[in-house]
Amino acid sequence: NFEILCYAHSMSTLTLIRGDDQDITLTFTDSAGAALDLTGSIVYFTAKKPGYLVPNDDNLAVIKKDIFAHSDPVGGITILTLTGDDTDIEAGNYQWDLQVKNTSSKISSTVKGSLVIMEDVTKRIT
Repeated sequence: NFEILCYAHSMSTLTLIRGDDQDITLTFTDSAGAALDLTGSIVYFTAKKPGYLVPNDDNLAVIKKDIFAHSDPVGGITILTLTGDDTDIEAGNYQWDLQVKNTSSKISSTVKGSLVIMEDVTKRIT
């Protein structure tokens, strides 16, 4: 499992193995380090190939997740759950970001970075 600390304009690299399930704990804070209350907020995770970062168009995203339920909303903590189906994409380098839409419909970009999908070695799962 991973943990990512999310604050305004931070960067992070995620390295995952193709086809693996992964739960990533996301902790959102403001610039002073205080927890960002996620009550009623939606967290958006989007990953795209470099070169496909067209504004207002997520149709080319390789992974899109919308998180409505948070494990500790007042504490700014939520879990990004990526399934094997989500990560079963071509091995390579991608770009990702997280955005939070609060109850006033204001959107904040919090963290972004590189996503590296490594080829899985083991193919048999039964």
